[in-house]
Amino acid sequence: MPLMNLDLLEDSDAIVVAVSGGIDSMVLLDQLCSLRERLHLRLSVAHVNHRMRTASEEEYDFVRNCCQEYGVPFFGTELSPVKNGNFHQYARTERYAFFREVAQRTGSNKIALAHHADDQAETVLMRLVRGSGFIGYAGMAEQTEENGISMIRPLLKVTKKEIVAYQQTNNLPFRQDASNDEDHYTRNRFRHHILPTLAKEEPEYARKISQLSEYIRDAYVLIDRMSGDFLRDSVRFSETSADVPVAVFRTLDRIVAFDVVKKIADRLSDNRLEINHRQLESALRLAKTDKPNAQTSLGMNLRILRRYDILRFQICPHRITTFTLSLSGPGTFPLPNGDTVIISQNPCVVDGIFLELWYNNLDLVFPITVRTRQPGDRIRLPGGTKKISDLMIDLKVPREERDKAVVLVNANDEIIWVPGYKVGVLARGGEQKITIHYQRGK
Repeated sequence: MPLMNLDLLEDSDAIVVAVSGGIDSMVLLDQLCSLRERLHLRLSVAHVNHRMRTASEEEYDFVRNCCQEYGVPFFGTELSPVKNGNFHQYARTERYAFFREVAQRTGSNKIALAHHADDQAETVLMRLVRGSGFIGYAGMAEQTEENGISMIRPLLKVTKKEIVAYQQTNNLPFRQDASNDEDHYTRNRFRHHILPTLAKEEPEYARKISQLSEYIRDAYVLIDRMSGDFLRDSVRFSETSADVPVAVFRTLDRIVAFDVVKKIADRLSDNRLEINHRQLESALRLAKTDKPNAQTSLGMNLRILRRYDILRFQICPHRITTFTLSLSGPGTFPLPNGDTVIISQNPCVVDGIFLELWYNNLDLVFPITVRTRQPGDRIRLPGGTKKISDLMIDLKVPREERDKAVVLVNANDEIIWVPGYKVGVLARGGEQKITIHYQRGK
């Protein structure tokens, strides 16, 4: 008897199954394989080796061998190590990009993920604590569409207890990720301490939270339609702004007005801006004030300007100090943007970001050029060269911060360092070294 929601599957679906090797994804794979002939499914497996644990290599081989036994094509990849930035955000972005790549390569129309009801409970509770927009409190959706590919979560209404029972009944092999036992991560702390307390009060808490998620998602269908109608009928968009009539905006129900603000911000910022409740409240206050001229900020470079009877959502251009400075040797060099570069042949104790630059021939190092980033700049990494603009996107760096990025270039006009973000492989070779400190301006 299948555990999963069969409504998410259609006859002759081509599905990429995301399999880590853990109990959840192995149960998902076994369930889909059991339905393969009945529904004429064409399955492929995508596995990502995060290279963060010694067991990762064995897990990669384990999933590949299981695919051979199931007769399912296996596609695997490895992530490059990242020293700067949020690894989990980076890993998630790379993981989902790989799943979509495999879907395109195999002509698949769906990607199946193994999130279950307990995962949903964790997600909803974490968002309640952290804060979210209304639809965010619904947690994960069973199905979403992106570029013609459906992301499905067939086990989202299935509890962990049911998954474990299925695994034991069918004697399915799986691998346990040791990092799941650590309290270092927020989700693990909720899993280890908050959910067990809820279970003592209400053993069916996961199903109850799933019901809450459904209620919120159903309610948002109405909110989304009302806010969408308002945007179509009452908001005038340009490339960098949106004008909203104050009188009509004031007639909206509060929750619909919040959604209108969020939708306008998403459109103008290309979905890069996360707005908190305080900022939504400030937008509503601006509409209600008797002052004919006032403004508030939604973050990044997006402002709302009250101009008599109009609320104007405006992307304000940010000013970037561009410069190029040639450094011929060790010393202290103030930069036009207020930062400072200190180059020393001996280690020195200063605040800021530093790079140990190893070399064999100093003539290939100096002069070092410090300059602001330019279109088309690339840095050589262990896996090959990469555009710095793409690197910034992968690291989720806000657009205005990307434009402020500074690069250090050696005598061969090769970028060796993007301070605060990435060190290139060209900065790692040689037997002698100099230390470069980069201090942010106050």
